[in-house]
Amino acid sequence: MVLDVASPRVTDSADEGIALFEGDEPSAYTKQVLAFCEQFHADALMTEAFSEALKAQDLLIERRADIVLPDGEKLGVNGFLIIDPERFSALDESIITEWHRKGWLGIVHFHLASLERFQNLVKRQSRRPNSPDSQDKAA
Repeated sequence: MVLDVASPRVTDSADEGIALFEGDEPSAYTKQVLAFCEQFHADALMTEAFSEALKAQDLLIERRADIVLPDGEKLGVNGFLIIDPERFSALDESIITEWHRKGWLGIVHFHLASLERFQNLVKRQSRRPNSPDSQDKAA
């Protein structure tokens, strides 16, 4: 661990702040912070491995989302990737088993469920009384 002792945020006074060390050992607070950093790093590595696996199986497809707000303002988001449900359904059993053991299947299913909810939100928005889409249907 590296510590910039010249920083104004660091003091050797026991009257201020949170102790980073207890003698020559990291304090409980420092151990907690280090544990968080280790878990964050492990999660980042898992995310990278999962993303590479999605690419390797050619499951990602590019999408665009267009949304009309109740005041008529149009928003668009493009260039984001989603998992193609049909390609996912066609995965080999050995891949499914491997992903299950790695804990990745839940992530895929949550992603797919989220996509469904997004479509439902857009549909609900278009049925709102003040929505431009609902006004077009009423005319």
